[in-house]
Amino acid sequence: MALARAPGLRQCGQARFTAQSCPSMEVQAPTNAAGAAMVTIPAGEYRIGSDRFYPEEAPSRLVTLAAFQIAQTPVTNAQFAAFVAASGYRTVSELSPDPAIYPGLSREQRQPASAVFRPLPSSLDRANPIDWWALVPGANWRHPQGPASGIDGLDQHPVVHIAWADALAYCSWSGLRLPTAREWEVAALAQFSLSADSVWGLVDKDYSWGNELNPQGQWMANTWQGVFPWENLTADGWFWTSPVGHSPLPLPRQGRDLQHLPTTENLLALGLIRSIGEKPR
Repeated sequence: MALARAPGLRQCGQARFTAQSCPSMEVQAPTNAAGAAMVTIPAGEYRIGSDRFYPEEAPSRLVTLAAFQIAQTPVTNAQFAAFVAASGYRTVSELSPDPAIYPGLSREQRQPASAVFRPLPSSLDRANPIDWWALVPGANWRHPQGPASGIDGLDQHPVVHIAWADALAYCSWSGLRLPTAREWEVAALAQFSLSADSVWGLVDKDYSWGNELNPQGQWMANTWQGVFPWENLTADGWFWTSPVGHSPLPLPRQGRDLQHLPTTENLLALGLIRSIGEKPR
């Protein structure tokens, strides 16, 4: 069944977002195998990029996007567990390396493993990012820090240790797809309102909530506090992942959880997406 176009949806650019000029970005009921609530992002012209941070983020520029829907939160452990239970799928980190792709590996190197972030001792230089990671046998989505760890009580945390092939398999099962970088950035920089016919965008702001990292001393997202990668002071209360929806504003009013990426282990933390009018697979 084709997904209906959101009522009243019309061209609306981020640079022109006002309470009067645009319809609300609507949260849809789950209409996919993953059971993910979807947020509708209107078609229009949006400003992305930044001239104030990393060179690869420049230049700040306008892009035109078609309307799309994006999952309200990253994929959680509970959602990924439902996919595994339904399909019997095993992730890349749960399998031994393919000898056809990786010939000549020792027995030890053939163990299923995944990379786990390790804070560096203060005596080591951070110039080499590979030193921040350790290949840990037995680390996978069920055991994020290795065999002795688990995900009991973490049902609503984002699933981690997800490779590209795993993300594609989950998308195929759910009937959704991964967002493009442009779609994700536009969704992450939008504010949603369910209680009024209004929406406002954040134009040329540093964060999804404005320009101040922690306004009035409040941490707005799961980020690193301290000198990276030596010490995480966990001022926000989280060393690893955090549950979706833990941010100060209720989920339907913000897109910040779309960009909670406390590690780079999770492609599915980018969110799931569907184009308006795209038929579920």
